[in-house]
Amino acid sequence: MVSYLLLITSFIFLVSSILFLVKGKSKQSKLSTIALGIAGIMYGIMSYLYSYDNEVNLRVLRYFDWGLTIPILLYQMYLHMNVKSQTIGTFISAVICMMLVLAFGFLGEIGWLGKVSAGLLGIMFSIYTFLTMVNGIGDNNIKFYIITFGVWMFYPIAYFLSDTTFIIISYSVIDIAAKLGMDLYLCLNEEL
Repeated sequence: MVSYLLLITSFIFLVSSILFLVKGKSKQSKLSTIALGIAGIMYGIMSYLYSYDNEVNLRVLRYFDWGLTIPILLYQMYLHMNVKSQTIGTFISAVICMMLVLAFGFLGEIGWLGKVSAGLLGIMFSIYTFLTMVNGIGDNNIKFYIITFGVWMFYPIAYFLSDTTFIIISYSVIDIAAKLGMDLYLCLNEEL
């Protein structure tokens, strides 16, 4: 069942990626194609690996996906919010902080750090990332910002829960909401 769920998630991401490629002409659409394509490929790999060995640690494999897609998603947010007071340094700071979030989460998953300590450090850097991105955004982007922040905060909740089929499903749903949801919003609010 888990392998099929991962395959369905892969299919959703890959079809969405193709649709963004075919329909979109904006920079946001091109970035969405890349991020969703990466997610689709990674979910396909996870499905394949899990179908042969259901002991494979899917939680660890997700970090490879996130390590590639999160910088793209942050860049999309940075472009969309178009805040004059934000510099490229703001974006670089946000990417570094999110890479630290992933690093701490990964180290907690593989047991090099205590899971609670790693998770709390990751949450601290995650909040800092969003605080750096909020400076100077206009009223027109507050709703987008709050929804994105809210969806991304479900990742730490899933992180702290035991690995069950429910958690695997939860990560898939969170990934679809965070990646595809954000990309749909961005592309529908930009000229395609």
